Amino acid sequence: MARWDHVRADRIFRCELSPRYRPSVQNAVETAPEKIENPKAVILKTEVWIKLLESIGSGPVSVTIPYATVLADLFGDCGQTRVNRDFSKVLSLIGAHALLHHETRGRRSNGAIIAEIPDYKAVRALIKPYLDVALETKTPPTTQKVVDAVRDLQKTKHTVTIMDIGAKLNLHRSNVSRYVQSAIDLGLLVNLEVNDNKPKRLVANTVASRRKSVLPRTSDVARAYRDRKRLN
Repeated sequence: MARWDHVRADRIFRCELSPRYRPSVQNAVETAPEKIENPKAVILKTEVWIKLLESIGSGPVSVTIPYATVLADLFGDCGQTRVNRDFSKVLSLIGAHALLHHETRGRRSNGAIIAEIPDYKAVRALIKPYLDVALETKTPPTTQKVVDAVRDLQKTKHTVTIMDIGAKLNLHRSNVSRYVQSAIDLGLLVNLEVNDNKPKRLVANTVASRRKSVLPRTSDVARAYRDRKRLN
């Protein structure tokens, strides 16, 4: 047992890792105490961490993701450069997760760790909410509030103005205008006013399709991977 020492932490938990995975492990160690009120007084069982890192550093740290191609095929096509960039990060996280669970993972003949579907499942649960918002496949909370307000106001009137929304939500006109434009861009609201010089006449889009997450469901990835192996 030892007290967490921010100065000595890098020495206590040092282990030679591939540059590809070192940031993931280091970040996990360094941020672990942040959720605790007084991290400097936290008692840690350093033996567990040391054994883990020694185990990782004692053998090959390369990871292969056999379902990477399947995942790429199912990954959301938003036509954005950022999607391609984030996909590579998803693969890196899957590799990091498989590395941390290497004792229960298979290996190739060259010693490379084989990532499994549960590795993707864990990563998806961790990053899906943030990735969906960043790529605008999930409606931001403030925009959703405006959409809900329009639907509620439409119970008593045919169309809704920005002033109506501002009064209901107690928001400044400029903020409401921004959220309304976001909702229109997302296809959640429709402006029936064709004259740009007149106030918007808003209605909720009842036929708006729910946009899918760029991250496919774990079950879909597993099924597609099984089908591809069967064909091969």
